Amino acid sequence: MTLHMTMNPTQLTSLNDVRLLLPALYSEASQKVYAAALNKVTRLTGKPLKHIPADEHAWMLLARTIVWAGEFGGATPGDQKRAFDIWVKKIAAAIRRAQDHLATPVVATTDNAAWARLIAYAKEV
Repeated sequence: MTLHMTMNPTQLTSLNDVRLLLPALYSEASQKVYAAALNKVTRLTGKPLKHIPADEHAWMLLARTIVWAGEFGGATPGDQKRAFDIWVKKIAAAIRRAQDHLATPVVATTDNAAWARLIAYAKEV
């Protein structure tokens, strides 16, 4: 009897995995914004990103426990609360986008197909 173990090497386990995928998910400017948001996660939770699951539901539960008073700019407490809520949603969106990115199948092409595509592009240009 043979035991086959299947493991998906492209699986998100932590927010650190999301951080590592930022270059594949966002433009350079957006990467900086999302990286700063993820750094704030570490600062506000006191946990490294590799200890926080890359699961939207788990993130929302963790976000409820964060003491955010004074950490987000705004003229009023309501403005600060809105800034916190936007930040929480930004992290959740990054998790979703990373999951969607990894769920997208990779299409393998042959050398001939790649050359044909390159020739077609050269003709267009």
